[in-house]
Amino acid sequence: MKRRSIFAAAALVLAFAIPGLTSAAAPTSPFTGSWEATDGDGSHETLVVSSGSRPSVTFQDFYASGCDTYSNLPATHFTAAGKGWVDGDWLVIEYTKSGCGTFLLGGYGDYYFYDAGTDTLIGSDDIVWTRTN
Repeated sequence: MKRRSIFAAAALVLAFAIPGLTSAAAPTSPFTGSWEATDGDGSHETLVVSSGSRPSVTFQDFYASGCDTYSNLPATHFTAAGKGWVDGDWLVIEYTKSGCGTFLLGGYGDYYFYDAGTDTLIGSDDIVWTRTN
């Protein structure tokens, strides 16, 4: 009985001592990482995509000219957050919350195509995104 306890304790110590043994990291996709672009009004945009086939995605436009047209919105910095799914060279996103300054506008969908030859993304609006990390 004592021998089993020693083996069990040793296995537990090894499980915590060896990184990655207790949980596997989510697989990366070509979309994983941070991206940046300049949109049609000249403002800086960022896109952050977590790893896995169902990544979390955060989009920011640091000056969204569309926010200027709505007098009730508090800012021109647009942010959207949601979940995506990877299908080959395509990342389809369902943003569940978005807004100018705060998350007041609700959700919407978007997509990006990964161009392996140039390691860039091409957005649904034809804007080209470059990797920042």
